[in-house]
Amino acid sequence: MFGRFAKYHFFKILKLTLAVTAVPAGVLWLTQASEIFEFLLTGAASSGLFLKLSLLTLPPVLSHILPAGFLAALMTIFIRGHSDHSFLSLWAAGGKPERMARPFLLVAVIVGLLTFVNSAFLAPQSSRALRQTLYSLESETVQAFLKPGIFLSPAANLSLFVRDTEDGGKITGFFLQDKSDPEETRTFTAREAVFTGEKNRFLTLIDGKIVTLPRSDNKKRSSLSFDKFTIDLTALRQKILADKPAFKAKDTSFQELLSPPATASAAQRAKFTVKAHEYITGVFHPVAYALIACLALFRPFPLRRGIGKQALYAIGAAIGLKFIFIAVQNLAVIKTEWIFLMYLLPLGVILQLYVRLRSESSDRSRAIMKMNRI
Repeated sequence: MFGRFAKYHFFKILKLTLAVTAVPAGVLWLTQASEIFEFLLTGAASSGLFLKLSLLTLPPVLSHILPAGFLAALMTIFIRGHSDHSFLSLWAAGGKPERMARPFLLVAVIVGLLTFVNSAFLAPQSSRALRQTLYSLESETVQAFLKPGIFLSPAANLSLFVRDTEDGGKITGFFLQDKSDPEETRTFTAREAVFTGEKNRFLTLIDGKIVTLPRSDNKKRSSLSFDKFTIDLTALRQKILADKPAFKAKDTSFQELLSPPATASAAQRAKFTVKAHEYITGVFHPVAYALIACLALFRPFPLRRGIGKQALYAIGAAIGLKFIFIAVQNLAVIKTEWIFLMYLLPLGVILQLYVRLRSESSDRSRAIMKMNRI
C-alpha cells in the first residue's frame, strides 16, 4: 500500500513542480527578454537570433524559480491530500510520517541536484553567452545602443547622450564627449543627427558645434560651428569592442569560481568563493523545505487552525529560512572564515527537522501499540 502511495506521490509532485515552475518562469522570461525585444524592433537582430537569445535567458531564471515551484507544489499536494482524506486514511492504516515523507524528500533531492547543475553550469554559460552577444550587437549597431534621455558610456572616456530617436535613424539633441586623447577633450553637439551609409557606418550631424578643450594651460579653447558634419563610426565601434564586458560572479563557471584568476582582487575572490559554495549548499534547501512541509501538514486529525493556515505557516517558515541563508551568505562574503556556516545552517536544520519527524513516527507507533493492547 505504501509502495503505491510513494510511487504515486513521487510522480505527482515531480509533474506538479515542473508545471508550477513553468508559469512564473514564463513571466520572468518575458521580463528578462525585454532588451532583446528592443533589438528585434530596431532591426538589430533577426527572428532566429532573437529566439536563440530568448532561450539563453531561461537557465538564470530557473535557478530562482525551481525551488520556489517545488515548495508551491508541496503545498498543493498536502492541501489536496487533506481535502480528499487520503493522508488521514494512511494514518488510520498505521502509516508513519517518516515513511510517508520519503517520496517528497526524494523529489526534494532531485530538485536540489537539478538546481545545482543549472546554477553552477548552465546558467553561467547562458548568461555569459547572452551578455557577449548583446554586447556585440551594441558595438556593431550603435543605433541599437542609444537610449533616449540617458547618459551612456559605450566605452572608456566616452560619454553619449541623445534626447530622442525617431524611425529611420533620425536623432534629435545629440551630445558626444571624447576624452580618449590625453592632450584634449572634444565635445560634439548637434540639433539633429542621421545614420547613413551601409550598416549605418556614418553618423551625419546637422546644425551643431565641436568644442575642443585642451588639458594644458598653454593652449586655448577652440570652437567650430557647422551645418553638417559626418562621423565615421568605425573608430567608435573599435573603442567599444576594446572594452570587453565585465562579467560578474553569476556569469562565471563553477570551475572558475573555485579557482579565481590571479588578477582578481580580494573582494572578487571572496565573492567568487562564496558563490561557488552557494551553488553547493543550494542542494540542501529543497530538502529543508520538504521537511518543513511534512512536519507542518502530516497530521492524522483535522487541524484546529485549518489546513490553509498551517500551509501559510509552513510557507512563512521556508521563506524565513531562505532569508537566513541569504544573510549567512552575505556574512561569508565579508568574512570568508564564516563559509562553514553556509553548510552548518542548512544541514543542522535538516537534521533537527528529520529527528523531529522520526520522533513523531515513534510516538505514532507507541500509540498504535497501546491501542492494540487495549
